[in-house]
Amino acid sequence: MFGFFKKKPPSDPPTEKQLRYAKRLGITVTPSMSKDDVSAAIGAAERVNPRLGQDRERVKAKARERKFGPELIAEEERWNQFAETTEYMLAIYRHGKAIVVDVLRVNEAWINERGKLVLGVAAPKVVKDRHIGDWLDWDRHFELSREKLLHFEALHREFHDEGNDAYRRTVERGLKVARKL
Repeated sequence: MFGFFKKKPPSDPPTEKQLRYAKRLGITVTPSMSKDDVSAAIGAAERVNPRLGQDRERVKAKARERKFGPELIAEEERWNQFAETTEYMLAIYRHGKAIVVDVLRVNEAWINERGKLVLGVAAPKVVKDRHIGDWLDWDRHFELSREKLLHFEALHREFHDEGNDAYRRTVERGLKVARKL
């Protein structure tokens, strides 16, 4: 009936990892502190001494390198650089039992929990408009495992401005390459 008599939902307690790190930083954690409270206290300590945050990031990077290996992390960085600079590629990839040839826009790359490199990509869809003509809309987003990518060729960053004819010619060139694979 009265909202102010309701019990407050229990807050998430701090994690063991947070407690260990807070203790190392000399932060006193009270029993009433939630996970968010401890996180805020750690953040405040790192703002006062930025070296603490840099050290933590370095430790996390080393642990990630031990888990996935330097080669896979370097490949992830190359694909993320590709996503920032070039973006577009002619791709030949496996989808189920089929082999697909298309132009894809690479948005990002990451290593999943199974230790596989995954590309976040977008494929075009032809939109027909009677007033302005046909154009490509890059709205079909999906994840592509790097191991399913059989062949790729980098295109230039302004590829999306070249229109449907350039897209068609590029896919036709990709079909010729796919026949040779």
